[in-house]
Formats: sequence, structure tokens, C-alpha cells
Amino acid sequence: MELNNNTIDMYHETRHVVAILDLLGASEQICSANSERTMSIMLHIFTSAKDYWHSFNSAPDISSNIKFVTFSDNIAMALKLPNNMDDKTMIDAIKNFIIYISVFQGVALFYKLLFRGGIAIGNLYINQRKNFIWGKALVDAHILEEKSALYPRVVLSHQLSQLEFPDDVRILKDFDGLFFVDYLTKVRQAFPEWIYNALTMIQTAYAEYSDNERILQKYSWLKHHIEN
Repeated sequence: MELNNNTIDMYHETRHVVAILDLLGASEQICSANSERTMSIMLHIFTSAKDYWHSFNSAPDISSNIKFVTFSDNIAMALKLPNNMDDKTMIDAIKNFIIYISVFQGVALFYKLLFRGGIAIGNLYINQRKNFIWGKALVDAHILEEKSALYPRVVLSHQLSQLEFPDDVRILKDFDGLFFVDYLTKVRQAFPEWIYNALTMIQTAYAEYSDNERILQKYSWLKHHIEN
């Protein structure tokens, strides 16, 4: 097959903020008898997150600009940040992206699904229609998800954590110095019954995984941040 250089060179990486989300316990759920139900819930979360986002009158319409790609048990979300974007506009865009991630996690919590992940900024190519994603920002976010997130939290890269965000951005500094997306504060305020459901889920997990310290640590982290 002869390569057409003109076609090959038409694809370019551009600056994006990108999040990688990993569903905790995905392998177990995929192999369970409830696999199709979990799959349906996952698809519903995408729609519900957009609905909740648009229910806030002051919410900017960025959801249509966020691109999604799925691979294995991971979800990648990316928002383009053009190079000619001034710093204030860029920070506002990243802030709204983070808030959107918090909405997504909050809706997932309602369905008793937990995600961990990482958010990074850098060069990226993403084609939602072809379900294709490539670039250093993807690698950086994936390393954060795999090596640093550990708990049901989505952590920010060092570069992002150094930005001066406005007070309404939904991030918190954790016990280990990492900054993560805060979705629990808003859920506590707006949907306290979701928190009750989460605490019930944690109690069930404590009983089910009583001999698995690694899994229990994740639920203990969640319980701590719910109660504090």
C-alpha cells in the first residue's frame, strides 16, 4: 500500500485539557451477571451529566465542546484550548471542565459507581467519531490515574495545580498534597439522599471486602471525605 503523505500530514495535535477516568471494579462488573445493566448505567451517566449541567442557568455551554473517547474500562474527556486563548479565558475553560468532571462523578455516585482518574494539559489529537485519541496529555493523565489517583478521586497534574483558579472551582487538596476534583461538597448540598446511598454502599463494601485491605482503603477514603 502506497502512503499518501498529504493525507498523513493532515492530522495535528493541539493543546487540550484531558481527563482519564477509570471505573473502579470494572473488570469485576464486566464479568458479573449484571454486566449489561452496568453498561446501560454508564451510557445513561453521559446523558444525565449533560442534563444536570444544563439545568444550571449560569452554566456555560461547554458540554458540546467536550469530546469523549472510550477504551477498555477507561473514559477520556478532552476540551480544546486554542493557543491564541488568553490566560484568563484558558483558566475559565479549565475550571468549567473540572466542574463538568465533578458533575459526571456526582451522577455516577447516584448509581453507586466510583471513578478514579487524572487531568493533564498538553498536546493531544482526539477524533470522537473514530474513537481515537493520541498525545502526551493522554499519557500524562493516564499516569496520574494509574500511579497517583489510587482512591475514587480525579487528581490534577502539577502544572494544573499551580494555576490560580477562582474560588468557585471544585478542587481540594488531599492529605498527600495532591489536588483532586471535589464532587462531594456539591452533592452534599444539592442531593443529600445521594450521600445516604453512598454510605449504604460503603457499609456493604466493608462487609463484602472485609479481607481485602486494598479495596477497603478506597472506600475508607470516600467515607472520610463524605463525613469531613
